[in-house]
Amino acid sequence: MPIQLIAFDYDDTLLADDRTISDENISAIEYARAKGVKIVPASGRAYSSMLPYTKLFGGFDAMVATNGSQVYDASGKRLQFISVARELVPELTRFAAEEGAYLQLYDDELFLFERDCGESQLYARLAGLQGRAVGPFSAFPLDFDMPKLLFIELDPGKMAALRQKAQARFGQSLAIENSKSMYLEVTNPAATKGSALRFLSGHFGIPLGDMMAIGDSGNDLPMIELAGVGVAVGNARGFVKEKADFISAPSSDSGLGKAIRRFV
Repeated sequence: MPIQLIAFDYDDTLLADDRTISDENISAIEYARAKGVKIVPASGRAYSSMLPYTKLFGGFDAMVATNGSQVYDASGKRLQFISVARELVPELTRFAAEEGAYLQLYDDELFLFERDCGESQLYARLAGLQGRAVGPFSAFPLDFDMPKLLFIELDPGKMAALRQKAQARFGQSLAIENSKSMYLEVTNPAATKGSALRFLSGHFGIPLGDMMAIGDSGNDLPMIELAGVGVAVGNARGFVKEKADFISAPSSDSGLGKAIRRFV
């Protein structure tokens, strides 16, 4: 059966290192749309951080945001929201304090942090989102549903240790995975890019085997393994490449567009 839906990651997959979209990627997405293929951006980013890019490639049929915890239709209506269990959030903030790690929370499209710092400024610049300093999380009311939480650590060694400790402590009750080398995403284990594809399979009536998923990092792996055609771009992490059906060119060389042209 031909590919009927393409789900693709943003950072380090659709986007080049300078966060631009190549003409080749845009052309390939437009080509797929013209053939009736559903276009589904799927990112760890929030909806409003993803939306501006969709205008460059002509729109979308559904959008998977915040690592799969939120799914939107083409009009921007939210179809699904799977939040992190509220009772686990205070434990995560205490863990961050114990480890001296930067952690940010999400209140819909707004990200929250304790104090302004290099990590909060970096994220605001890269994601194009507004953030707010709220003071110590221990004194901040955490009585709202969060699509995800995010640790940021720029040192690779410290990130590896943080990931290991977080997974050991919370891995039975939370999904904890890197979306970029410096980002450690925390979501409800029922909320992954793979679970979002399952949801969209029912929503659109498209078998998973007729879908293609393209990505580069650990949070992309659930959809890459689930889709009929799972693609890793050339700059993907090694364990992602091992699970992919096909390895394309790097994101800097329009690996997304090349994969679309090959399989659609």
